[in-house]
Amino acid sequence: MRYLLLLYDEPGTYDHLGAEERRALLDEYRQLSEALVAEGAYLDANPLQPVAAARTVRTVAGEVRVEAGLVLESQTTLGGYY
Repeated sequence: MRYLLLLYDEPGTYDHLGAEERRALLDEYRQLSEALVAEGAYLDANPLQPVAAARTVRTVAGEVRVEAGLVLESQTTLGGYY
């Protein structure tokens, strides 16, 4: 069985962290990655683009429309995956 771990966060959360807090957070991600590798469970991991880069694609009356932004406003966004 395989699992997909989705990482959600609130936009701008990391902007207010100090260097030490960012380092501690990245260390936690590194530890998780190493644990998954050691268990043979690691396949891939990547961060996603920030919310500002989001686009919504819709089909209306057979016409495809691409709009800037998200479909729904949300307090949290998908930031990456394992």
